[in-house]
Amino acid sequence: MTWGQRAVAALEGGRGEAVALEAEGLRVRFHAEEADRVGCAILGLCVEDKLAAARDAEGLRVWADRVAGRVTYLMERVAAIETDAANGLTLHRSAPPDRRGEIRTYYEIVLKSPGALTLIRYRYRNGARTRTEGPCALTREVFERLVEDLAGAMRG
Repeated sequence: MTWGQRAVAALEGGRGEAVALEAEGLRVRFHAEEADRVGCAILGLCVEDKLAAARDAEGLRVWADRVAGRVTYLMERVAAIETDAANGLTLHRSAPPDRRGEIRTYYEIVLKSPGALTLIRYRYRNGARTRTEGPCALTREVFERLVEDLAGAMRG
């Protein structure tokens, strides 16, 4: 069973479930806020590679490019916007974010060397100047592909 298939199978628990899957040094974690036969609402999708070696600036760039090249099918395009090689971090965000009135929503993917990746969907209200985490609403097929692509991006 692939990582994506395992993640979709874990949705069968339904609503409000914290899910952690682990094998061969990889760990996939998320919170399934809602799930039905068509789609799901996921909070905080994290993928960790416990076997990853430290990445230098070039290694971070390659990893960031790999993630951006694979994840091309979300509601907004995701692009690397900042790299902090000294701290081993790369930040991706929706480019541009979705705007509906006073609210902007966007994906944020943080890559942290040696091998941790987190995807979160944020809502930002212009007037309040605050952001809050919101669910990633995905079909089951997109969720399966997303988990598969992010897990695959960890090791090339």
